[in-house]
Amino acid sequence: MPEKNESSANTARPRDYIIILAAIAIWSASFAGMKVAVEQAHPLVVLWLRLGISIPFLFAGSYLQRSFRLPTRQELLPLLIMSFQGIFLVLGLQNFAMKTASAATANWIIICSPAFVALLGRLFLKEKMSLTSLAGLILSAIGVMVVLRLGTVSGPNETGSFGTVGDLLILFSSLNWSIFLVFSRKVLREDLRYSFVLFWEMFFSFIYATLSLPLIGSDISVICSFTHRTWTAVAFLGAGASAAAYFCWFHGLSVLPVSRIVAFQFLQPFAGAMIAFLLLGERFTLWLFAGGITIIYGVYLVNKK
Repeated sequence: MPEKNESSANTARPRDYIIILAAIAIWSASFAGMKVAVEQAHPLVVLWLRLGISIPFLFAGSYLQRSFRLPTRQELLPLLIMSFQGIFLVLGLQNFAMKTASAATANWIIICSPAFVALLGRLFLKEKMSLTSLAGLILSAIGVMVVLRLGTVSGPNETGSFGTVGDLLILFSSLNWSIFLVFSRKVLREDLRYSFVLFWEMFFSFIYATLSLPLIGSDISVICSFTHRTWTAVAFLGAGASAAAYFCWFHGLSVLPVSRIVAFQFLQPFAGAMIAFLLLGERFTLWLFAGGITIIYGVYLVNKK
C-alpha cells in the first residue's frame, strides 16, 4: 500500500475514524481471546481454526472488491514467504506465548514494532536514522524491560516476573512482524489490492498450519469438547482479529497517511489492559503504564521527522 499524502486526510469522514478505532479495539482484545482459547486447546489447533474461519470472510472481501484471482508466478514466491513469516509464524508465536504471557503485557510489547521497523530499515534498506531515533530505540528497550519486569500481576500478593517464555515469544513475534513489514516493502508492488494480498497470505498460512498439525502431533479431536467460551474466543480470533480488523485497518490506510494512522495503535495497550482486567482478572501496576508510556515516547522519537 502506498503512503497517502497529507491531503488524503481531508477526505476522511467521521465513520472512517470509527472504522480505524474498531480495528484497534479488536486487536487489543485478541490477546485475551488467545489466552482463553489456549486454555483448552493446543496453540497450533487454535491457530488452524482461526485461519480457517478467516478465509471465507477474506474471500468475500476480495470478491466484493473484485481483486480475487490466482497469484502470478512472480507473486507466488513472495506470498508464500510472507504468509509463513508474517502470518503463520507471527500468530503461531503469539498463540504459544499466551500460555504463560499476560494479555496486557503482550499489548504493550507488540507496539514496539515501529521501532524495530526503523532499526531494520536502517540496516537493510539503508534508511537514515538520526540520533533522536537512536535515543527512541533505547527508550523503547527500557520501557519493554520495565513492562516485562513489573507489568501485570495475577493476584493481590503476587509480583511480576521477568522474561517468562511467553513474554520473550511476544517480543520475538514483534521483531518478526517488523522483519515481515520490511520484507514487504521490497517485494510488494503498490498496485496490488490489499484484499488480494490478505486472502492469499491467510490461505497459505492455513495450509502451513494444516501440514504442521500431524508433524507436532496435535490432537484436533479436542474441538468436540470445546466449551461455549472457547468457541466464542476462536470465532472472534478468526472472523474478528484475522479478517475484520485487517480490513478495517487497511481501509484506514486508504483515507489517512500512514504517519497519522499509526498513532491510533498507541491506544491498543490501554484498551488491552482494560480488557485483560475485565475478562481475565489480570491486575496491573503503575509500572505497566510507566513502562508503556516510555515505549510510546520512544517509538514517537524513532518516527519523528
